[in-house]
Amino acid sequence: MPRKIDLRFPVFGTEIPADHGFRLFSAISGIVPEIHDDEGIGIHSINGTLSGNRCLTLTRRSFLAIRLEVERVRHLMRLAGKVLQIGRARVGVGVPQAWALAPAERLYSRLVVIKGFMKPDTFLEAARTQLAELGVEGEVSLVAQPDAQAVN
Repeated sequence: MPRKIDLRFPVFGTEIPADHGFRLFSAISGIVPEIHDDEGIGIHSINGTLSGNRCLTLTRRSFLAIRLEVERVRHLMRLAGKVLQIGRARVGVGVPQAWALAPAERLYSRLVVIKGFMKPDTFLEAARTQLAELGVEGEVSLVAQPDAQAVN
């Protein structure tokens, strides 16, 4: 299995949509088109402080993390110094630091997207399959959100 790291880019701006995953992916793809169909790259949501109206306020600790194979780092370095358009927000991107991955007993993600799997049962099965392919054992579950709706 190829060695992976997290590249953490500091980000600069004021406020971004809390649900910014697709817009972030689109903005990054515009600068680094090689990632568009690359299933080996993971783009994490930008962290910040929830500020209401489904927005996040960026802080001096906010960053963009991208998980990728070490061999692909050179492609993503093109993001440094660029400005990403995320909805109406403009977000500056700084020079990244590389972080080695460390084993964890428990994993959690606020948001996971698996292309083509929108229904809970098929999504869970796809997640189990992908984890098994990575040699990861564990229990996959969803947090019930009765008011949530999928957006196509």
